Amino acid sequence: MSNLLPATAQRALFNRTLSRAVIVGAFLLVLVSSIGMLALLPGYLLLHTERNTTAYELSRLKEGMSAQAQADREALSSTNKRLKILQGFDQEKARISEAVRTVIESRPSGMTMRRMSYEAMSYSTSTKPMLTISGIVKDRNDQAIYLARLEDSPLFSSVEIPIAALALTEAGAVTFIVHGDF
Repeated sequence: MSNLLPATAQRALFNRTLSRAVIVGAFLLVLVSSIGMLALLPGYLLLHTERNTTAYELSRLKEGMSAQAQADREALSSTNKRLKILQGFDQEKARISEAVRTVIESRPSGMTMRRMSYEAMSYSTSTKPMLTISGIVKDRNDQAIYLARLEDSPLFSSVEIPIAALALTEAGAVTFIVHGDF
């Protein structure tokens, strides 16, 4: 088609196309620079708003740190309370061990133990801790000796023989119930 147009028309057509390309290029340059500015805007706003709120953020950070320190102090206090409770359990365990050792060592030579059970303090009924000892004695004399030895021990507040166990039913079987602060 360019072969059919005269040179002046070809020149006018080229200038027109060139001017359109320059205008479209300018619009594209404006569009790309606008998008770039919009991309930088959040960073700019963030930077300048931090300058204004630095004191506020520092005060919030200090409050957060003091709240965290308070929470740490409360957690440490709670842990110390639990440790004191656990130390009490450890002491209680030592007292129970001492009570069991006393029960075993107080046993006369004519008695053999079958079973021993421990029942902790019942807070609902306010009963003291209790050891139940079952065994076999050769005669009532061994039973009386064992009863006297347990009653003499300062660990035990009371020693009982259940009424049902008073009658030596099966070849000297006997049961003792010992209460105390152990």
